[in-house]
Amino acid sequence: YYDGSAGLGSGNGGKHIFRTSSSAGGGVVGYDTPTTYRGASSATHTYAHTVDTNNSRLLLVNVFIGDNTTTISSITYGGVALTQRLRRTQGTVIGNEVWYLVAPTSGTANVVITLSGSQSVRSNAISAYNVKQDTPILASDSNAGYGTSAFVSITGTTVNSSVIDFLAKQTDTETPTQDGTQTT
Repeated sequence: YYDGSAGLGSGNGGKHIFRTSSSAGGGVVGYDTPTTYRGASSATHTYAHTVDTNNSRLLLVNVFIGDNTTTISSITYGGVALTQRLRRTQGTVIGNEVWYLVAPTSGTANVVITLSGSQSVRSNAISAYNVKQDTPILASDSNAGYGTSAFVSITGTTVNSSVIDFLAKQTDTETPTQDGTQTT
């Protein structure tokens, strides 16, 4: 999993989960090195991410926003617009969005997040390869809750598919752990 936090409030959490499909060539879905970003209050956040030169690429960008009323107006990678997949809010203190781009250009480019107003964010970018380009995300779901448990699941299996999940936590002192039903 890849975790991040808006750093505000206490006792809130959210989780998004995705299952990707493998490319027609049947290769196993793999991942490049993820990038994590933390930004102070601003309407625009920019950080560099590298997409390796693998085949059949997919870029996922997860953004944890410091409140639930600020939304993402756009995200670009190297000037190319991403598509929103999910938006989830929890109480009054956190918003969480996931965006994606099929076939991002390989190399290092900027992820630019434009918000509807100034707010602090945490973001994760991860690029996958050997992903089927016409249906890169087979399923997705999200959940949010207070306390110590953030649980969400996707059922069904597809040969060579892969599951990606993003977990939001409220403070840097919290340590997320997986239970016995999740493998990494």
